[in-house]
Amino acid sequence: MSTTVVAGTSIKFAYTYDELFEVVSLVTNEIAVTMLDGEGMPLVDEYGISEDEQYTVIQKMYDGANEIFEKFMKITSGITNSVALSSTGVECSIKDKQAYNANVLAAIDRLIKNGLCNYIIKEWFIDKKVADHAEIYNLKYVKNVKDIVKRSVQLRKPTIT
Repeated sequence: MSTTVVAGTSIKFAYTYDELFEVVSLVTNEIAVTMLDGEGMPLVDEYGISEDEQYTVIQKMYDGANEIFEKFMKITSGITNSVALSSTGVECSIKDKQAYNANVLAAIDRLIKNGLCNYIIKEWFIDKKVADHAEIYNLKYVKNVKDIVKRSVQLRKPTIT
């Protein structure tokens, strides 16, 4: 789990470049194996993300984080530097109102990670002009964001005493 809770103060969702890169590299390379050139050879070097594309993946990670974490801005009140972007990862801290089921945090954590990965993959295939794969991952990304917003309602409500 990529979540750190400081009870009554903050909840931090953090994702490293390495964990995101591992997923997007695996997915894009698996897809690239099915894409063949005129001689029937897989186009892994053309469409699979490798370490050579680190800068590109980091930029897409930042853009995805900005879009996803923007959904939490109304619950970052009182948190200094609530969104942090670095070459090693991204994180967002929100106010902990202590009125949620802990399972919701795990679900949101998975959705954010999936959303970031789907965003990066979508943007990669847009750059590579592979519209069908870009659309598939865009639909996955949009669904992740909708689910994040829906589940984050529990994080927004105050404790009822």
